[in-house]
Amino acid sequence: DAAPDVLRFTHAYRAQGIPPTAEPSHQQQFPWVIGQLRTGRTVAIPSVERLPAEAAVDQANGRLGGIKSALAIPLSVGGEPPIGALGLNSMRAERNWPDALVKRLEVVAQIFANALARKRTEQVLRENEQRMTLAADAAHFGVWVWNIAHNQVWGSERWQGLFGFVTGKDVSFEAVMERIHPDDRATVEREVRDALANRSDYAGEFRAVLPDGTLRWIASRGRGYADANGTPI
Repeated sequence: DAAPDVLRFTHAYRAQGIPPTAEPSHQQQFPWVIGQLRTGRTVAIPSVERLPAEAAVDQANGRLGGIKSALAIPLSVGGEPPIGALGLNSMRAERNWPDALVKRLEVVAQIFANALARKRTEQVLRENEQRMTLAADAAHFGVWVWNIAHNQVWGSERWQGLFGFVTGKDVSFEAVMERIHPDDRATVEREVRDALANRSDYAGEFRAVLPDGTLRWIASRGRGYADANGTPI
């Protein structure tokens, strides 16, 4: 929730005897480093004293903060702009950053980036669910969201009633398919997966069979969403 030019620490570790870093800080304090990170480059600084001339502001603020050496790795997924950075500062002595160590830390940064991206995606999905539920209730529609990674289908109360599910509980995609008439099941599954593969909207009509034997026609519409790598989510 911070302003775009404000840098906040979400997680931090300090060695014993090292004072806490002042926060929040502003990107104007380290414009050269931030500029490098925004292009997706890892920034390895063996010595703050030997920074290039264009990094004079970063050098001055690094000295004020007592930083001797630093390493900053952008957190990015699928070539998207960074959503953060993994940073390491040496406060007691200058140090080199061997390529082998940097590469290992870049793997760690990628793990962090993927986790953050998933968290953001799940938050967006939850917000979309809330908006869709409000709109669907007003229009007397049932709304569903299939979380492919977790194989869970969330449905609004009206949608669950249409299929005879217990309200408030997520169900699997297979459970939904079992509620579809056996003669329509293969067609529906093929159409849904084709829509995902082709990144096209899904539209289908089929018969649903409820646990009490009630038969009803369902008209269903859907749209697939992909992550930064193009994988349907």
